[in-house]
Amino acid sequence: MEPIRFSFNFKNLILIIFILFINLYSEQKLAICVKTSPYFELPQTNLLPKGFIEKYDTCIIDSVYIDSLENAWFKILCKSKAGWISVKALNYIDNISQNYISNEKQNLNEKKKRAEIVKAHPEWPFRIKKAVREGKICLDMTKEQLFASWGEPMEIKKAYMLGVGEYDIYLYKDLVERILIVSLKQDRVTGWVLGDK
Repeated sequence: MEPIRFSFNFKNLILIIFILFINLYSEQKLAICVKTSPYFELPQTNLLPKGFIEKYDTCIIDSVYIDSLENAWFKILCKSKAGWISVKALNYIDNISQNYISNEKQNLNEKKKRAEIVKAHPEWPFRIKKAVREGKICLDMTKEQLFASWGEPMEIKKAYMLGVGEYDIYLYKDLVERILIVSLKQDRVTGWVLGDK
C-alpha cells in the first residue's frame, strides 16, 4: 500500500495559517468587502449568485471552507444577507484595518467634494481639472486649485532663493504621514518634493 501524499504549495500554507489564526484568535471575526461582490448559497461559483455584498460592507465571518480547486470561501453574515463569498472579496479587519476603512470612506468623500469643485469651475484647463479630480498636484496650478486638490496646508512659510526671489512654501502630509513641500511663486505652483516622515 502506497502512503498518502499531501501537496502543499506556499500559497496554501499561508492560507491555512491565516484561517487557523482567524479561528483561534478572534472572538468576532469581521471582514470588509473590498469591491461589490457576489455571494452564493453554496461555496461554488457555477451557481447563480444569491445576491451582492456592497463595497465597504462589514461582514461577520461564520466559517471558512476550501473547495476541491483550492479556492477559499468565507460563510458570512452581512446585514440581512447570509451566504458564501470568495476570500479574495474580503479584507480581514483588525484595529489597523478599521483605521484604513475610515480613511477610505474619508477619501471617497474628499473625491466627491473635489468633483463638485471642478464642476463649479468649467473655465479651468482640462489638465488642471483632471489633477484636482484625482487629488494630484501639477505645475502652474493656482493657490485656489491647489487647495481644491489637497485642501489647506498644515503650514505656510516664506522662503528666499538667489536667482528666484521670494516664494511661498506650503507643507502637507500625505496618507502615510510623509511631508510634501510645495513651492509657489506669485500664487502658482512651481514645484514640489516629498520628504520623509
